Amino acid sequence: MEEGILRCIEQGKAEECKRLVDEFVKRGGDLLALISRAAQLMRDLGKRFEAGEIFLPDVMMAAEAFLVLTKALGTTKLSQRFLRRFGALRVSSSAKRK
Repeated sequence: MEEGILRCIEQGKAEECKRLVDEFVKRGGDLLALISRAAQLMRDLGKRFEAGEIFLPDVMMAAEAFLVLTKALGTTKLSQRFLRRFGALRVSSSAKRK
């Protein structure tokens, strides 16, 4: 299931990612480990963007799907443990949504 979630993030499929993340949480999956793997995936996508292998919309769509995963953390009992360990997770954007 983790590989499916990571694939959805890489492909920028936020809705499918949400469905898989919800199922992952219900099954008691290790959300912190998955977020760590997904963060590495996002770093790799950033490197691919810098190399001109993928385009900005690809990175932005992947980021939206990644946010689905990070938001799921707040809905679990792990959220307090995560915040104590890593501090507040803050995602910001310079672009304003309309």
